[in-house]
Amino acid sequence: MDFDRLVEESRKSETPLGVVFYIAKKALEAAGTESDTIDQLTHVMDTALGKLSDDDKLLLAYVIDRRISETPFPGWVLFRSRLTTVEAHILSHALRDRGFDTRIRRDHESAADALYASNGGEIWIRPWHLKAARTLVNELKDSAVESIHCTACGEDNPAHFTSCWNCGQSLINV
Repeated sequence: MDFDRLVEESRKSETPLGVVFYIAKKALEAAGTESDTIDQLTHVMDTALGKLSDDDKLLLAYVIDRRISETPFPGWVLFRSRLTTVEAHILSHALRDRGFDTRIRRDHESAADALYASNGGEIWIRPWHLKAARTLVNELKDSAVESIHCTACGEDNPAHFTSCWNCGQSLINV
């Protein structure tokens, strides 16, 4: 699915509930639901929306707005969870070094979280970065066995690091 195209298409819906129905329809399409079933559901949703009073539409739209505002970072999506503090920071830096906006949540809830993901740290990214970030993580997993030797301190670093974990020296063009 293409984020920009979906946002633009969703703007054809005149109400927040219409947008919710649009998203539900796209989810069904992406899951491979038969088109006849989607058409029937679309008819049912359109009929139901037409029967709601303006007050009910407003109330339901407010519920949607409230639930969206409850996310820790509105406008961001959860990318990875149940990470140790160390894992969360390594992944966040790897994504940021390649131009992705990231936010870390729950990375310092307890000292034990540094090595053990009890609740787990979370990485949040922008929705339009989701596909490319997944591709990058897969590439990083594939390169995990390779290493780069730091010319400044002599330490070996994973191939995806852009700076030495030991001394901070840039590893780009090494």
